[in-house]
Amino acid sequence: MHVLCVDDEPRVVQGLKLHLSPHHRVSTATSGAAALELLERDLPAAIISDLRMPDMDGTRFLSQARERAPETVRLLLTGQADLDAAIAAVNQAQVFRLLVKPCRPQLLLGALEEARAEHERLVAADRVRQSVVELLRLARTPPSWQTDLAAVLSRIGWVAVPPAQGGADGDDQAVLEVFAGMVAQSARRVAGQLGGEPGGEEGAP
Repeated sequence: MHVLCVDDEPRVVQGLKLHLSPHHRVSTATSGAAALELLERDLPAAIISDLRMPDMDGTRFLSQARERAPETVRLLLTGQADLDAAIAAVNQAQVFRLLVKPCRPQLLLGALEEARAEHERLVAADRVRQSVVELLRLARTPPSWQTDLAAVLSRIGWVAVPPAQGGADGDDQAVLEVFAGMVAQSARRVAGQLGGEPGGEEGAP
């Protein structure tokens, strides 16, 4: 898994790279701006960022990273004295894990294994949504909020099929039926990656 480590102290990122390189492909950056440039060139599956950094702190950096790469999982490193600010960062940047310094290598590796599973779930869910959008295009049905709802419900084993705009003719109805079946298959694949069975019927009214 590709991991991006971000800290304004070079010795910290080098230490992280030393511990993680036997298990992951590791990139490093010593500023939020440099890390955002790396995101454009080589998208990581996970980011580990320090909270306190000059110019662009961890909260601001991870918020921008989330906008540019929503499937990349974000982890935040912080000291005990910064816990209030770190909690705010969790809410603002939707941080997946909050790790308190000093963080033991085994704890960090365990958090990254959880991040790997979360990244795979996010990527699978995005594929479901892309399938929904493409099939709606074939059915000449414009994407809407219902499209997003169908993708979300598919992640827990339910499938919602948005109705065709203005009524479906025979061809549209046939495409929508194929659409429902394909999304149901995607839902089962996502449920399998989550380690469980779909949580409901293959079709939802």
